[in-house]
Amino acid sequence: DVVDSDQVSALYQSALSESYRNHEGIYYTPDHVACDMMCHMENVSDKTFLEPCCGGGAFVVEAIRRGFRLENIYAYDTDPIAVEITRKRVYDMTGCHSDNIRCADFLKDAQKEGRRFDFIYTNPPWGKKISVTLKRRYADIYGSGKSRDTASLFLSAAMGLLSADGEMGLLLPDSFFNIASFEDSRRLLLQHSLVRVVDYGHAFPGLMAKACAVVL
Repeated sequence: DVVDSDQVSALYQSALSESYRNHEGIYYTPDHVACDMMCHMENVSDKTFLEPCCGGGAFVVEAIRRGFRLENIYAYDTDPIAVEITRKRVYDMTGCHSDNIRCADFLKDAQKEGRRFDFIYTNPPWGKKISVTLKRRYADIYGSGKSRDTASLFLSAAMGLLSADGEMGLLLPDSFFNIASFEDSRRLLLQHSLVRVVDYGHAFPGLMAKACAVVL
């Protein structure tokens, strides 16, 4: 039987061990969540789009469906298999390959990114295990203050690449809204205009934390 690229993405996610997913903060965005978060978009064919940690490609696929041109879509991930899955999903949709979808460490490379983006949508790693020294370094570089969970670091790094009139969507754990360690990140968000806040409940099977989206 032929297995399409959407099925490959789901199969790969299910094959990852729970310990690995926890260590890396990997909880891939369900396609229906990406669809709902981006449902308001229109007239985006001349806009640029960034997904800093694309995983199985849900936001990238939805960006194409919403009308972004492939050459204006950029996506990165540290997992080469996830990147290849995203590339394959894109190829299945468009018949084209994209060099803008590549294996890269966004936290390491964002400070060197020379462009800004009109739209940035992502589900950043939740609680990825990295050293305290590295967390402090990235917090200093991207200005996340005392909020040093990888979700906060990705938020701050991405915010620095957003166009002045741009839009950002983030899928975050519900703890983001109610624990002290995320306070500086919440303050950062409140400096911008909130468009939507959505509670998706237990979006990830086997994970106690609920998933909530913020669009600003």
